[in-house]
Amino acid sequence: MVRALIEWAKANAWERIEADAFEDIPIIYEITGSAGHTFWEKLGFHLVDRHPHSELQDRSQFGEFTKTLEEQAKSIGIPPKKAIDRLVMRLNLT
Repeated sequence: MVRALIEWAKANAWERIEADAFEDIPIIYEITGSAGHTFWEKLGFHLVDRHPHSELQDRSQFGEFTKTLEEQAKSIGIPPKKAIDRLVMRLNLT
């Protein structure tokens, strides 16, 4: 589906496509279904920005999820503080 979007965007003269991603942490796939940054890299996207996800900073609302996210990140060698980062991936089409 993403490849079809890329081809459509090229045919319609888009300059770039951006996608949000997270680190490749199991709970991200399990709960959100979101693709990690490796998925986007395999399609030619590259990282252009990284910053803490605003909603995941609110531990009163997402405390248990964030805790698990950080634990899983640490177990696979990702610094826990980077576990809540929103990654902006970009594919330049021009």
